[in-house]
Amino acid sequence: MSEVTHGSGDTTAVTDLRWIRPPVQDRSQRTLERLLDATERLLEQRSFEDVSVQQIVRAARSSVGSFYARFPTKYALFQALHERYVRESLLTTTEALEPKRWTGVPLAVVVENACAFLVISLRERRGLRRAIVAQHAVDRETRLRSAALAEQVVGVLARLLEGRRDALGDIRPYSAARFVHRILFAVLDQALVFGDDSPEGGTPLSEEQLIAELTRACVGYLSFEGDER
Repeated sequence: MSEVTHGSGDTTAVTDLRWIRPPVQDRSQRTLERLLDATERLLEQRSFEDVSVQQIVRAARSSVGSFYARFPTKYALFQALHERYVRESLLTTTEALEPKRWTGVPLAVVVENACAFLVISLRERRGLRRAIVAQHAVDRETRLRSAALAEQVVGVLARLLEGRRDALGDIRPYSAARFVHRILFAVLDQALVFGDDSPEGGTPLSEEQLIAELTRACVGYLSFEGDER
């Protein structure tokens, strides 16, 4: 995204946000990346439990022997896939929320851009995200890795908010960052990863509506003038 039009009708230009994938040089590493990419594509249509090694190697244009030369089990591959996701998420967040990127940009526009980027990127990778959340229930290593990522992301967001104390009222930057992170992923996991079908038969939010509502919720929370939290 290169610009955002917000409620007042103003348009604020910002540097494009992007999902960061580190470059791969070594041939063996490229084979590994193909296996991980193939698995992630397959997760868009089915659960990890329903993905077989044969399907992965076929989609990766690789071989069963090449697979087992790298991974003792399919679940070892999942750990590598999650490690890559964590590494890319942190690189992406660190660049996207670099305070210098947002110098002079109103907080509401920063939040709107971040929400839009999250909605788009999580929709594109919702199969992987669904598999990660499912693994949280059964695998402690995955849970701990995700928790460590969340803490690092909160820290990055807190550094951005630290320079905007005048827009936060009495709320502390780290507390604000932690709660905003919880708001965003609770809503996005429900809306994009697991579906947002209302038991009353309501219509799921469009992408634009979801961005607008998340922005409103986060900005309202951040700008609340109350007791120090």
